[in-house]
Amino acid sequence: KGPALATAALARAPIGTGRFRFVKWTAGQSIELKADTSNYRGRPGLDRIIMTIAPDFNTALARLLGGEAGMLEQVPPANFADVAIDTSVRLVLANGLEYNFIQLNLVDPKHHGRPHPLFGNRDLRRALTRTLDRRNIVRNASDSLAVVAVGPTVRAYPTTDPTLRQLEFVPEAARRTLDSLNWKDTDGDGVRDRNGKKLEFTLSVPASSKSRNTMAVLIQEQMRQMGVKVNIEQLDFAAFIDRETRRDFDAVLGGWHVEPSPGGIRQTWGSAGARAKSGTNYGSYMNPAFDAEVDRALTAGTFADRRAHFTTAYQIIIDDAPAIWLAEPKRVMAIDKRVNTVGLRPDALWANLADWTIPRDKQI
Repeated sequence: KGPALATAALARAPIGTGRFRFVKWTAGQSIELKADTSNYRGRPGLDRIIMTIAPDFNTALARLLGGEAGMLEQVPPANFADVAIDTSVRLVLANGLEYNFIQLNLVDPKHHGRPHPLFGNRDLRRALTRTLDRRNIVRNASDSLAVVAVGPTVRAYPTTDPTLRQLEFVPEAARRTLDSLNWKDTDGDGVRDRNGKKLEFTLSVPASSKSRNTMAVLIQEQMRQMGVKVNIEQLDFAAFIDRETRRDFDAVLGGWHVEPSPGGIRQTWGSAGARAKSGTNYGSYMNPAFDAEVDRALTAGTFADRRAHFTTAYQIIIDDAPAIWLAEPKRVMAIDKRVNTVGLRPDALWANLADWTIPRDKQI
């Protein structure tokens, strides 16, 4: 029986055909590469690359601002001001691989064999979506560091059509739909009711996320104006994840950091991810037409067909409204101004490293 890949000699000192050669790997600390000056694709623009691992973010930031590092691939919003005042560093915004949304539970959290008493109704879900001014929510929570999400996907995917038709903020239409479903404020307390039940639900939010908590408060107020009562439940992250995985919630303000391939949507929104206990379709959305279009997209022979099938799939789920798609955060990177970057891919920042350069007169 051979050694595990992680400890095999070839894995610890790999040999490849790229434009850099492996020099050294110090486990848990750094990986060093040097330019292959005779590579068939041409000599890289950088002589040497050292990828370092910091024990915490503050250490990583200190290395960047102290001139020990040339790039930090993700800067939290709380540290933007520290980086912005440093004249040797520039902040770069790029499309990210993350989106935030209100996950609506389509099944009763106490009786999983039954539809949710509120969100099992498609018309109600669509009306609640039209109740929210998502642009206002995203702008107030994230300023220019996020855009309104277009669905269960991100703009970084070439297969995403950014012009997908949305359930836009139309309060008059939402009000008419709620009235037609007989959700009316019969007792004058400001909350719609029907058959003695209030139009009320709990929105669970991870306490550690400032942006999600800000969005939750804005959502609560906009829903209140429509006669919908939202109770915000703040949970520590472990409790939040536990509530999600057990599907014991009305709604959660969730977020996905997606894979480099759009195929991961099968698990997060496909029927297989809803049926499987280990699946991550926590809201239990199931639509065979959506599943079929995703399958067709992933087996399509051309890019045009692939994009067309994904567009159809996304439109189906947007129209079904199993979630309210909120924000698509931008990735904010900090890069030393000496470094000229090329092709910053959101799914693989390292992919075009060989084309990066540092002018000779600015090298250390």
